[in-house]
Amino acid sequence: MTKKAKYLIYFQLIYVLFSGLLIDVGFPKSIKYIMDMVTLLLAIVIVFDKNKKELLKHKMVCGVMLLWLVVTSAVSFVRGCEPLWIIWAYRNWARGFVFFAACIILLERTDIEKLVKLFRISYFINFLIVIFEFLFLGQKGDYLGGIFGSSVGCNGYTNILLCIVLILSIMQAYKNNKLGAYEWFVFCSSMIIAALEEIKIFYYEYLAIIAICAILFIFIKKPDNRFLVKMTYMSLTGFVIGIILLEIFFPNSYSIIVGSKSYFYYEETSRSAYKLSRSHGISEINDKWFGDDLALQLFGMGLGNCETASFDFLVSDFARLYGEWNYMFCCHHILYLEGGLVGLFLFGLIFVVIALESAFQLFKSKKPDIYNVMGIVFSLITIVSIVYNNGMRTEVQYMVYFVLAICCKQINQSDKQEGKFLK
Repeated sequence: MTKKAKYLIYFQLIYVLFSGLLIDVGFPKSIKYIMDMVTLLLAIVIVFDKNKKELLKHKMVCGVMLLWLVVTSAVSFVRGCEPLWIIWAYRNWARGFVFFAACIILLERTDIEKLVKLFRISYFINFLIVIFEFLFLGQKGDYLGGIFGSSVGCNGYTNILLCIVLILSIMQAYKNNKLGAYEWFVFCSSMIIAALEEIKIFYYEYLAIIAICAILFIFIKKPDNRFLVKMTYMSLTGFVIGIILLEIFFPNSYSIIVGSKSYFYYEETSRSAYKLSRSHGISEINDKWFGDDLALQLFGMGLGNCETASFDFLVSDFARLYGEWNYMFCCHHILYLEGGLVGLFLFGLIFVVIALESAFQLFKSKKPDIYNVMGIVFSLITIVSIVYNNGMRTEVQYMVYFVLAICCKQINQSDKQEGKFLK
């Protein structure tokens, strides 16, 4: 069963990478629900698989996931919530938990190597399609998504792929103490894509990823000085390319990145779409709905009680009344509405735990292990995405939980061979 079931994971990742493109060429949007059926199959496999003890090596992470589900579900029970709304909320949030567990249980080293190679190849294909769509179809910004299609928000998928491949490339370079042609390509192409798709957050993530990776590797094992100079030169070259292109095609976004216009100015001018601001969303939710009710502020309205969907019977009463406030646009808004500060904290804690476990292992081993570094950096990127958009409620989470799962899995393998899967 295990040998065949792991190909469900392959299917999920290939599907999330290319389903947007399938929709663009004529397939119905409903094909995305195929992934739900596959996730259900993976859940059944997990229940009957004899290798469940593998999850015990990751009991802290899995424990926090379970605790978040228990607490938010209990609040739903106390406050009263339609069972279908709760099930829909499970679908939106917990499918990533199932996928994470499946990756831990089912994937072997050779599978990880193949799937990481899939991300590298997909990244290259995505770059070619993005350039084609921009030059010949006139698409840009929110409607330019490459392999992820052209629907609004497709660049959120791209952002996660850019971060994954950038981290992998930087770690490969530090591991080999060498910068090759592919690393040059990733540094420059990632910023080109970010500029053409107007992914403002990636400009900050790009610098943060480079800086954190450098600090961690320098602290554990000092790289060659000439290599560091080349790395600095390469990263700055890519960033400058991205800045120049952003100024040409999206001057308002360029003004925000370089600081001539404040981020708060951007939030105010985008109020028509984001009715709740990213930076003040929690206080605005308190002003609008929670008031001074401490119970609501701590535990929220319960999992499912603010859900919405394209199916009418899955739309909650709250969403019918206040859906126009677009609280679904950012994960931390809906997490706070349904789970309060406790629910929001517990969900964020999942990724904090992965980052801390990775950091502990890194400093314990005193080796610049690629899995530990990626566990730290990508966990932080995930926390940022919770505040920045709603990706962790979408199919993006399959990519996120795959990367975090392989980091956790490799960290805990006693027979691991450092860095092999990046070759």
